[in-house]
Parts: sequence; structure tokens; C-alpha cells
Amino acid sequence: KGKNLEFSLLKKLMPELSALGIKSIFIAGTGEPTLHPNFIEIIKLIKKNNIDVALNTNMLAYSKEKIEMTLEYLSWIRISINAATPKIYSKIHNCAEKNFEKVIENIITAVKYKKDKKLNTTIGSQIVLIDDNISEPLKLAKLIKSIGVDYFSVKPYNEHHNHLNKNQISTTKITEDYLNALEKNLKKLETPDFKVILRKLAFKLSKQKQKNYTA
Repeated sequence: KGKNLEFSLLKKLMPELSALGIKSIFIAGTGEPTLHPNFIEIIKLIKKNNIDVALNTNMLAYSKEKIEMTLEYLSWIRISINAATPKIYSKIHNCAEKNFEKVIENIITAVKYKKDKKLNTTIGSQIVLIDDNISEPLKLAKLIKSIGVDYFSVKPYNEHHNHLNKNQISTTKITEDYLNALEKNLKKLETPDFKVILRKLAFKLSKQKQKNYTA
């Protein structure tokens, strides 16, 4: 079982980081940051020390209370959501299908709160593309756009994406033709208020085999 970073340590550390000239902190990792027992206090602490703060979240535990207590302090949040339907979401994340509905509910809450309070926080989303969700990006982009999220990004799978169920991961269906067609369809959804990003170079690099070097 993992341990949480002690809040008492952070209270000592943040003024030092601020004094050293640190400008921003991005909260992410293999776990879900919003589950930390001092999550709300941590976000406020960082901002209080004049350091910009951003968040990567799966949005499942980012509840209405946490949103209302922290969103105004965040420069941006990036939501990791790897399916557009409960069934595929459940398969990829190895969780209950109802979790998908909760994630969507929390995204809607965050977007509404941002608009109601006229916040400058950018709310973005990303999907990590694998064979099991190859049918999902366009559907998810349309769903995310309808909610009012600011951008949608498609990324290749890398080993560090520990939130995925690695027992099922394959990327053999993600061809150059598929990516070109997907990019064309995603671009049709773009508006001044909604951007789409497909990281084609990252996909190309992820397909390249690691080179062997000799001394």
C-alpha cells in the first residue's frame, strides 16, 4: 500500500520553493491526486505561496465539494478519460461501469462551476489510444465538446500509463491510415472554443523500436 506525502512536509517545503523562484507545480502521478486526504489544503497552499498549480485527474473522485473548493486556484486541469461508453470504460480501467457516469457527472459539474464563476481555469481532456478503445476517440470528442470542455487530446500508449489494465493492452490496430482519418474527423469538431490535438509524431515515435548502442 502506497503512502501519502505528508501535508506537514509540504507546508515547510512550499515557502522554500517559492523563495527559490519556482513558478508552477503540476500535480500528477500513478495514483489519483484528488484522493489525498489533504488535497484541498494542498492546492490552496501552493497557490498561497504564489506558485501556479495544475492537475491531472481521472475525475472520479474530484467531487462537487472538491471542485468548488479548488477549481479557482488551478491554472488548468487535464482529465484522463479513455472511453466514451460505460462498457469500454469499465473494460479498460477494470472497474464498475457506473464509474463512467460519475466521471461525466463530475466533468459537467466542473465546467458549469467554471462558467458560473467566470474562472480562467482551462479544462482539457485526453484519451490514451489502444486497440480496445479504437472506436472511442471521435465519440468521446463529441461528448466532451457538448459538455463544454476546452480541448481534447489523443495520445499514444506508453508503459508509464499505469491507470490502464495492462493485461489487455495492444496497439496493433493503430495504423497511419487510421490516425490520418481520425485526425481529419476530429478537426471537423474544432471551434474557437474547442480545440483537438492528435499527437501524430508521438504515435510515430512510440512505434519505433529502441535502438541498441555499443560502447
